[in-house]
Amino acid sequence: MKKLQHVQRTISLTTGDAQKEIDFSDIQGPVVGYSTVPFGTIPAGQTADVMIKDGATTVLMPIDIAVSNVKTKNSFEGSVCPLTVENPGRITGAIIPSTPLGAGEAYKVKVIIYYTVDTAQGYAATSIKDCI
Repeated sequence: MKKLQHVQRTISLTTGDAQKEIDFSDIQGPVVGYSTVPFGTIPAGQTADVMIKDGATTVLMPIDIAVSNVKTKNSFEGSVCPLTVENPGRITGAIIPSTPLGAGEAYKVKVIIYYTVDTAQGYAATSIKDCI
């Protein structure tokens, strides 16, 4: 049986920031997906990307996609973008704005990484559908 867990961090960007990174050291199983929730307003004409890194592996995805807040187990599938890291090492997340933030510009992005904990011996490849 696979049990879905998650870890979340909020990354704050302020004036002059071209990138901010945060560590997800408490992931204890295969990664199956991620969600992002922006707080505040991304300045007009700009975009931002979230980069999830596993040691040497980098995945770059846009955050300017509507992602609803996760409220119940039944809402996970529509809110989680699939991301498979079967044997995660040091996972970090970074937010990269399209241009460095100007004077007085600031916003935050919550990054949620979903992983599984297997409660049975020996398991096959894990996906988000295995947990819902």
